[in-house]
Amino acid sequence: MPGSHHLVALTGEIEVGMVSGVITETICKIIRMWVDPIARGRGVGSALVAGVERWALGAGVEALHLSVSEGNEAAAALYRRCGFEDVGKRCMVKQFDR
Repeated sequence: MPGSHHLVALTGEIEVGMVSGVITETICKIIRMWVDPIARGRGVGSALVAGVERWALGAGVEALHLSVSEGNEAAAALYRRCGFEDVGKRCMVKQFDR
């Protein structure tokens, strides 16, 4: 899909995570994110978010947006560590300084 970016994290030849980002106008939305439970707590999620962020910055977007499922505090904590802020209604945003 044009305007989208997909990354897969591997341990050896085994897929342990994935993320997808889509650019809409001046923002990039992270629309899918998954890390296998065996790989959690090892930096895989942070690396995947960083990969989408590098791509989005290169495309000139102003911010990253995403939604977190209600009750998924582990994911929300990961995104906060990556610099996202809660903006209500399960949405989180990371603004880029330009």
